[in-house]
Amino acid sequence: MHWSRAREIQPQDATPGAPGDVVPMKTVKAAPRAAALMEGLRDFGYSLSAALADIIDNAIAKGATTISVETAMFDQASYIAIIDDGGGMSRAELLAAMVLGSQDPRATREQGDLGRFGLGLKTASFSQCRRLTVVTRADGVTSAARWELDLVSRTSDWLWNSQPRPTPGRWLRRFQVRIDRYRTGDALSAEDLRRRAATIA
Repeated sequence: MHWSRAREIQPQDATPGAPGDVVPMKTVKAAPRAAALMEGLRDFGYSLSAALADIIDNAIAKGATTISVETAMFDQASYIAIIDDGGGMSRAELLAAMVLGSQDPRATREQGDLGRFGLGLKTASFSQCRRLTVVTRADGVTSAARWELDLVSRTSDWLWNSQPRPTPGRWLRRFQVRIDRYRTGDALSAEDLRRRAATIA
């Protein structure tokens, strides 16, 4: 707890006392518990098709014209990967995109930008997986970042890996071929599909 800078009392919240009294405002920091909120975000009600549609819509809004979806649902290293030929992101843009609530819904957005709260990419992915890896290339630079819900659960903190080594797989090779041709693009890999595999089995 801490005392904020004193503020002048307004008529609607005035209490008995001398006119113009100034009182300190008592505030409490109410940051959500990371592990609890992240697990709660998994239950927003996304079906697999709705989650994929949300992620693909995001890619289209960013200029992608060719989008590939690859799945390995029952492999030991299960994943669903979405690879596109969009403009990619700089490292700074990627790190900002990985933050929950990365956009102000009141801000002016470009035409065709479907994102409003900066939550869709993450919540759609988390509804299906426990590990989210994003690899992107722009201006000749490849960057990667990863959320791991098990890490958040262990630490109960908003920690994610800003320099992961992407999990090897066909999707990574496909992404490499794509960016060799188009020079820019994005790949999202939703990994560790324990919940999804359990519902199919």
